[in-house]
Amino acid sequence: MAMIFPRLLALSLPALALAGCASVDPSASFGNAQGTIRDRTGHRVEWSRGTQEDRQAEQAVRDLLSRPLTADAAVQVALLGNPSLQATFEEIGISQADFVQAGLLTNPSFSAIVRFPNVSPLGADQEFSVTGDFLQLFILPLRKKMAALQLEATELEVGNEVLSLAAEVKEAFYAVQADEQLQTRLELVNDIDKTAAELAEKQHEAGNINDLDLVNQKSVYTESQADVTQTRIDLVRDREKLNRLLGWTEELPRWTVSPQLPAIPADPLSAADLEKRALVQRLDVAAARKRIEALQKSLGITEGTRLFPGGIDIGVDTEKNPDRSRVTGPSIDVELPIFDQGQARVATLQAQLRQAQDRLAALAIDVRSEIRENREILEGRRQLADTYRQTLLPQRVSILKLSQEQYNFMLKGSYDLLLAKQQEIGAERAYIQTWRDYWTARAELEKAVGGFLPVPAAAEAKQTDPVAAASAAPAPMNMKP
Repeated sequence: MAMIFPRLLALSLPALALAGCASVDPSASFGNAQGTIRDRTGHRVEWSRGTQEDRQAEQAVRDLLSRPLTADAAVQVALLGNPSLQATFEEIGISQADFVQAGLLTNPSFSAIVRFPNVSPLGADQEFSVTGDFLQLFILPLRKKMAALQLEATELEVGNEVLSLAAEVKEAFYAVQADEQLQTRLELVNDIDKTAAELAEKQHEAGNINDLDLVNQKSVYTESQADVTQTRIDLVRDREKLNRLLGWTEELPRWTVSPQLPAIPADPLSAADLEKRALVQRLDVAAARKRIEALQKSLGITEGTRLFPGGIDIGVDTEKNPDRSRVTGPSIDVELPIFDQGQARVATLQAQLRQAQDRLAALAIDVRSEIRENREILEGRRQLADTYRQTLLPQRVSILKLSQEQYNFMLKGSYDLLLAKQQEIGAERAYIQTWRDYWTARAELEKAVGGFLPVPAAAEAKQTDPVAAASAAPAPMNMKP
């Protein structure tokens, strides 16, 4: 028995060393998440904890907001200023604390008993004991490995949340940019319609046009006013959505956006390359794998200790008898596994492991499906935008000009001219919306892939406005030759 305690002490030293080296500071874990996000997006994130880096991040946000925002700049602002994202970062702190806790030994128990005999000798019977869970010494390293896997999974899940936010910011940004682009165009149309309505009023007073033509021209002006109002409403809604994502408050500079949606790249993306890339770099897939590894560790620990659910408490007990003699020796306290043999805990973990494996398999299917779906949608919108830009919109502009010429020569009526005008504006609106939808689909695809997709330099340089190029100015609606 005398050799037991030195051996126990030798066994416990590595565990004690492990228990003492862990820190609750999550900086290292957050640094891992920072590196992953930087690799996937090219942007940085900061965890606001009252440091010098916080002030630098606040200044960076102000600098970005003081210039017209691009989609990438908006993402950077959100990654530095979104308060919900800061709350998400706390998950790393919680998981880091769990990791430290997993490496700590349970405190030893001390007990004392004092009894007083009712016959001589009348000295007190004193008993003291110190015990600790001996089983922890063996399972502590495994428990730390399991907690380390859970911490890694949390880092990946936080990274995935960041990527989801980035995609959401891009979608909101492109919506605002399209709204402003459309509003600018509709306001120009509205100004021209106003001039045309005023001209028609004078022509009507001079007897050059009839009542019907006058009312038609006024209705065109009213409709264009309604279009501008509706676009302003859409802009307010989309702008406030982006404000929430950016974490913008009134204390920050009021932001503007660059005046035009980015040019659409000409070349399609390869679906096969995207699927391979997604399965390798999707952070939620990697996190699911880590969770499975952690469950496997937990199951191994539980199966190995299932017969000792209460642990094995070993200690030293000393008793001083009333006759002043003392007895001292080791003690052991073990819960007898008569009824509870840990079978329920093992079954629970086995079910959780199968559940996690099934979810990973489902996620892998979802990833491939999302890639195919978003890539096809992206390609369809690229082709549709090309159709608008290269074919339909120039055709509508040409029809409007020809209709105006034929109306001037009294070969067409006012209804034909108004219809051509409405169809031209409708084509412009649809084109800008399709242009916007391409970029929101691309943001969805980036989210599905698990990282930003590089835009070809040729596309970035090609920043002409096809709407303006196709229709330098809306044809005025002169209702009288």
